[in-house]
Amino acid sequence: MEDLDIVNLIYNRNEIGIAELKMKYNELLYSLALSILKNDADSEESVNDTYLKIWRTINIHDTII
Repeated sequence: MEDLDIVNLIYNRNEIGIAELKMKYNELLYSLALSILKNDADSEESVNDTYLKIWRTINIHDTII
């Protein structure tokens, strides 16, 4: 799925957008977090916090192309 499609799903408050985001970027985000934090549990928590922040940050009043 294209990134814009994922953003639009999240923008429309469709939880499938987060699932698609995880499928596409979870490995990359986790490996980045692990390289910094050096701890599996902390890295997983950091990645999950990132998804939550994305969900909360995309404003439902903004216009998506």
